[in-house]
Order: sequence, then C-alpha cells, then structure tokens
Amino acid sequence: MCQRLSHRGPDDEGFALVGEDRTVRLFAGDATVEVPRRRLEPIESAFGHSPRVGLCHRRFAIMDPTAAGHQPWYDEEGRILLVFNGEIYNFLELRNELVNAGFGPFQSDSDTEVVVAAYRAWGVRCFERFNGFWSIAIIDISRWRAIFSRDRFGKKPLYFVRNGRNLIFSSEIRSLLVGQTDHSKTLGVNHDAAALYLVFDRRNTLRDCLWDDIEMLPPGSFSEIDLATGAERRNRYWRLDVNRRSEGEIQLDQAVEEFSQHLAESVKLRMRADVPIAANLSGGMDSSSIVAHAQRVLGDERRLETNTMFYQDAPELDERPFASAVAEHVGTDHIELEVSSEQTWEYMDELIEAFEEPVHSAAFMTQWLGWRAIRDRGTKVILHGAAADEIFAGYPYHPDIDDYASLTGFNLKRYLSARPVWDVRAQLRTAKWFGKGRVWPSVSNPLRKVVGLSDRRIFSRNYDPRVFQRWYSPDLLAETAEVLGEFNERFLSVDHDLASRLHADVEWLRVPFWVNAMDKAMMQIPVEVRMPFLDYKLVEYVFSLPVSYVYRHGWTKYILRLAVKDLLPESIVWRKTKVGFTVPKSQWLAKHHEYVKASLNDNRRRLSSYVNVDTMLSNLSAVPSDILWRSVNFAKWLEIFRPAGI
Repeated sequence: MCQRLSHRGPDDEGFALVGEDRTVRLFAGDATVEVPRRRLEPIESAFGHSPRVGLCHRRFAIMDPTAAGHQPWYDEEGRILLVFNGEIYNFLELRNELVNAGFGPFQSDSDTEVVVAAYRAWGVRCFERFNGFWSIAIIDISRWRAIFSRDRFGKKPLYFVRNGRNLIFSSEIRSLLVGQTDHSKTLGVNHDAAALYLVFDRRNTLRDCLWDDIEMLPPGSFSEIDLATGAERRNRYWRLDVNRRSEGEIQLDQAVEEFSQHLAESVKLRMRADVPIAANLSGGMDSSSIVAHAQRVLGDERRLETNTMFYQDAPELDERPFASAVAEHVGTDHIELEVSSEQTWEYMDELIEAFEEPVHSAAFMTQWLGWRAIRDRGTKVILHGAAADEIFAGYPYHPDIDDYASLTGFNLKRYLSARPVWDVRAQLRTAKWFGKGRVWPSVSNPLRKVVGLSDRRIFSRNYDPRVFQRWYSPDLLAETAEVLGEFNERFLSVDHDLASRLHADVEWLRVPFWVNAMDKAMMQIPVEVRMPFLDYKLVEYVFSLPVSYVYRHGWTKYILRLAVKDLLPESIVWRKTKVGFTVPKSQWLAKHHEYVKASLNDNRRRLSSYVNVDTMLSNLSAVPSDILWRSVNFAKWLEIFRPAGI
C-alpha cells in the first residue's frame, strides 16, 4: 500500500505497528531518510506479525524538510501516533498558543508536531482551529481510539474500505485496491456514480466515488472509532453557514476594506514554506489578485516566479498579453509554457490513473502538464486562483440565474441594473427566454410538464432527456433513475437563486470535487497547489455579505475587483472577457478523431453497459463534445482499472 503512494511522498517513508497490547513499534522502509533509518528496524522484520493497527506514510516535505518531520509521529509520552497529509498554515500561531499553555518544548519546526500537540491540548476540537488542508489519522493509544479528519473543503482525500470490524484507509484508491483482501467486496463500478458522471458531469456528488464498497470521509468532518468494539461516531466540525447581511447592515466600503484584509492574510499564510514557491497566472482577476498580494509579501527581496500556459493551436484562448501586463506591473519573473493537444492525449492514461476516476475536464490535463514543467525546475509549491468563480459568481451561469430571478420576481429595476437597455445581446437573450418559456414555463411551454421537468436548462441539449436516451444505455438510465432524479431535484432547488447556487457550488456541487481532483493531479507529480481563496475565514466572510456585493451592476466578482483595483492595471481589474484555465475541447476531439474512435471501439464490451457505443461510432460528429469527452474518459478508466464485473 505504501509503495502505491510513493509518488505522493518521494522525500521519506515510515511505518508503525500497534499490537493488541498497545505496544508501538516503528520501522523504516527503503525510502526512509538516513537519520530515522539508523535507529529503526526495517519493515521486513515485522513480517509474520499480526498487529491491531498498522500505519504507513510517504512524505512530501514542505515545512521543515529535515528528518525532524519524519512520520508516523509518535509523541514522547507514548500516547499519540499520527500520520498526516497536508499543511496547517497557521501552525506557528498555534504553536505559540500551545507553548503558553504548557505544551512543548517542540522538537521540530514542522506543522505535524503542532497537530499532535493540538490534539493533546484540545482533543477533537483542534480541527476547528486549523487553517489549511489535510487528511489526518490519529491513533489515541491511551483511549484506544482511531480519529480521522478531513479539511473543511475536502481538498485532501481520505478513502475507506470496511471488512467487518477491520478498516483499511488511504489517501488514494490505488492503495486500497492493493490492501483490500476480502473477496466478498466487489470493488466494482457504482452505477449511480457512473450515471451522475456520464449524464450530469458530476463526481463525488450524492455518491462518494465511482467504486462500490469504497467510501470517503465527508469534508469538514471527523470520525472516531473505538478500536475495541469497532463502534464509530462521525461529526461535522464545520459547515458553511449562510447568514448574508443586507446592504443596510454593512456598507460596501467597509466590506471591501475588511475583505481586503482577509485576502492579504490568506495569501500571506500560504507563502509559508521552506521550499521554493511559484504562482499560476492566467491574466484574469483570480490569479492576478493572488500574484499581486504574494509579491507584496516578498517585497523587494525576491521576485515571485509566475507561469502562464498557452495553446499554439487555439489563439482565441491565448491570455499571454494579459498575464504579461500583470507580471510587468507587479514585478514578477514570468515564464510562458506551451501545451499542445498531442501532449494531452499522450498523457491521458497516466492522468486517469492518477485521478483513479475519469478526468472531469481537459483543463485539468493542461494544468497538470504545466505543473509538471514547473516542478521540473525545482518548485514544490504553486499558488492558484481556484474556487474564486464559485465564491464570487464568476461563471456565465451566475448572472443568468440572477437575471432569471429578477424577471420571475417582476423586479425589472434589479434586472436593468445588471443588464442595461443598451446591452443588445442581453436583451435578445431575454426575449429568447420568454419565447422558449424559460421564465414562465407553465404558461409558455407546457411541454415541460409532459417530460416531467421544469428546469430552465431544458433547452440545452446536454440537459435534455432525449439526448440522454440517444447516447446512454437505457438499462443504465432506468437503473439509476432515482439518483438522477434526486440530483436534478436538488440542483433545481438551488438554481433559481444566486445566493443559493453560490452556497451549493462551494459546499457540495463543485468545490469539493474540484479541489479533490486537483489534489490527485498535483500529487502525481508531486507539487503542492495552494488556494488562497479557500481560506475558510475568507469564505465565511464573503458568505456573510449581501450577494449584491459579489454580483453588482452586471459585474461578477465585484468586491474582488474593488479590493485589488489599486494593485493591478485597470485593464485587468475591469476586464469583461473571461478565459481562465480552459481548453479548445471540441477542436481537440475533432483533431484526434482516431484516438477517440479507438478508445470507444477497443472498450466496446466494457462500455456497452453504460454508453450506446454503436450509435456514437456511427456518427461521432453528432455527439455533443462534453458527452463525447466523458464517454472516452470513462472508457479509458474501465480499461485501466478493470473494476470487478467488467
């Protein structure tokens, strides 16, 4: 199991076994660094023993990369054994608090030791004090408990397989597949999850993953397991509460000032590392804001390295002029990285193996290629603008939702403030909504009731049941109708109101999947990607503000624009076009037609239970690009992993 995680931690390796008598033995592996290796037994010497608890750890050293940060960590009193994956950015502040409370002295400069001391001081309440991202396993020997925890947004994965009273856990599914020895577990395809991915493009939503019998600890949760009885108790230590104030309760100027302080502090915390740091820079608001603050943290002593990706065969997606303008204005060392479609398909299998599930987006693949190039230059930490779109209403559908709410609520003043009369394209789109029944479907489009849907997206071909029936197996659609209906109902309940949709995007609809998938991609390299917009204090603050401060007068990310307007060129702050980390997916699918065709044809037998392969192959050009992309990725996943029953 540990060897299967070697890519996640090339810097060190360690093992611990705990017997039924609670005796702890620590061991070294082939990759263990020199200092602990000299004092530890080799793991091979433990073969033949049957411990109650076994832990293994592969380390990617960021904080205190010396041998002092070796794991598993065993405290000096013999009470706590810990393995930890992630970063606690505020560990220095916590360490000072712990020292003042009588804990210490500390033996290292690592955040791992602080996690152990925090648990000793505050028990499971310690997770509420951490600011960072993590998956943690603690063996409390004195209480004979196992405690597991994940960060608030679920960036770091933590999977389980249960065999009666035995529990196997890991950061990755590949490791579980090796450790799983109970043949009563099928570890086959979870059809509900497969349908949610193929039909609605969703993963880790309503179902933990694409594998049967594998579960994931929810974000913002911890679990306590009694090692004597196997009894488990789960708790949520954090939820994103929505208690938005009105404009009368907080003025915009005050909100901008307070938000600016949160953003500056978030970036400053994420600049903590004992290894080199770089930043992705697309030239958009998100990455540019982070880069500006990061360079301010460095001051004149060092220039931040920034990186922009571009595609030679997609000039319409080239953001190099914008990124260069930001880099010059802020004063960074800027590098441009070219990504080609050939590279994407060349590494498709490797990235699907890294994700352990089908690749959601081609943008992941291009970012992964860029991160590889950055890591090859020696950088281990990268700042990234992820989640800003979900928090600040940055996607095109966010204004649409707000416009829809304004029109259905007969709030013409609110609608016109976001879509002025002179915006001809917006007015034409509104007229189209009325004509197609998007605004008052029961009046202008009774067909909706016939097909059993009231979603305003019914006219999008990717949301039309007739499209599903053409491309997907009727047996799959019938078998999974309940979960598809559950998702559709839950989706529709939040998609009529901007505040509700933003909350859903962050808590369950988009962010948990995105950050978890990014972790899989980055740790395959490995490189650590840090996301300042997902500082929980910053997120909580934004969700306490009027939604009109996020989307205002037709401007998405309004409060972010005001907060950084003195740090960036005006052309960037008030830029209307949005590209971001996207790819020319339709062009790439058409260009690599033979690869796509072969992927479907070669996996025809495996794929036929899920996709109408013959229908697709008979007319590939008619398949919507998103459906074709997902089908190809699903086919390759089945080929690579060969789940049980396939």
